[in-house]
Amino acid sequence: MDFLEDLAGSPDKPITEADIRQIHYLVLKSIDDSNAGKYRSVTVEISGSEFKPPVPESVPSEMHEFGRWLAAVSSIGESYGFPEVILHAAAHTWFVYIHPFIDGNGRVARLLMNLLLMRYGYPIAIITKEDRLRYYDALELSQTADLSPFVALVTECVSESLEEYEEAVKEKQEQEEWAAALALRFSHKEAVQSKNEYEVWKSAMELLRSYFRQAAELLNKSAPTGKIRFRDFGGLEYEKYLSLKSDESAKKPWFFRVNFFRGERSARYLFLFGSPSRHLRDRTDVTLHLLREEPPESSHYERLEHIDTPDVPSIVEIGYHPEAERFVVRGRSGQGKMDKIENIGRNFFEEVISLHFQA
Repeated sequence: MDFLEDLAGSPDKPITEADIRQIHYLVLKSIDDSNAGKYRSVTVEISGSEFKPPVPESVPSEMHEFGRWLAAVSSIGESYGFPEVILHAAAHTWFVYIHPFIDGNGRVARLLMNLLLMRYGYPIAIITKEDRLRYYDALELSQTADLSPFVALVTECVSESLEEYEEAVKEKQEQEEWAAALALRFSHKEAVQSKNEYEVWKSAMELLRSYFRQAAELLNKSAPTGKIRFRDFGGLEYEKYLSLKSDESAKKPWFFRVNFFRGERSARYLFLFGSPSRHLRDRTDVTLHLLREEPPESSHYERLEHIDTPDVPSIVEIGYHPEAERFVVRGRSGQGKMDKIENIGRNFFEEVISLHFQA
C-alpha cells in the first residue's frame, strides 16, 4: 500500500514497466515467490474465455511497448487527446491482453487502472461481486478492440464511488441524524420482515431468470437458422436491494441478457434491476427494467420505454407482487397487470422474433 500510495501521489513521475513488475512482486510475494515480479515463460489460457494471450516469447517486447505508452500517459498532461477514462480502460485491457504473468494479472490490471484514476483526480473504481460476470464479459469484448462496454462499466463504478465520497464528507450531525432515523425505521422486527421479503422476491426473480434461460436454450436448439444466447450476470445482493427499494441513487446491476442473431441482423435485450416506476410502486419493491442495445452493435443500452420506434416489445418493466404471489408487468402505456411467468416469457420471445426477424 505504501508503494502504491507513493506512485499515486507522484503524478509527475511516469509509471514504468519496472513499477509494474514491482507491483506484481508485492502482490504475489508470500503467495508464489518463485514467480513474483517475473514474466511468464509458459503458454497460458484464460478460464472461460476464447481469447489466447500472446506466446511467452513475445511477452517482453509486448510489455516494453506497453510500458512506453503507460509512462507517457501516466504523467499528468499527456493524454494523447483522449478522454481520461479511455486511458484507464485502455491500460487495463491492454495489460490483460498481454497477460504477462503466470498469476495475478487481474489484480495488477485493476491496480494500474486505479492508479491512473487517482493520478487524474478520480476515486477508485471498485468492481463488485455483483459486476464480476459483466466485468468478464466486457473484458472479452475488449480483446476485439471494442472498449465501449468496459468504459461504461468503469464510468459507472467511478460514479458510484463519487456518490460514496460525497456522502462521507457530510457534517457529523447529519450523519448521526441519518443513522438515528435509519435505526428507528429498521427495528429488529422490521429488519427480519425486510429480509424475508427479500428472500421471497429473490426466489421469484431466480425463477423468472430460469424460465428465460430454458426458453432461450430450447429455441436455440430448435431454430434451423440464427442463434439465441442467454447471458447471466448474477443476482442482486440484499444491501443493493434495500438501496433500490428506497429509491436511492445507485449503479443498477445487470441481471441477464438475451442476444438474438440471424445473418446480419441482431438484437440484444438487457434485464436490469432498478427502483420501481410510479406505476408499480404500490405492488413491488424492486423491478426489472427492459433495455435494448440501441443502435445494434453499439454497446449502448436504452430503456424500451424511451425508444420511439414501432419495433419495441410491449413489456418494459417486470416486478413481483408477494401478497398475490404473481408477477406484475408494465407495458409502454404505463398500466400494470398481473401475469403468469409463462405468458411473460412467451410474449417476449414471440414479439422480439416477430419484430426483428420476420419483416
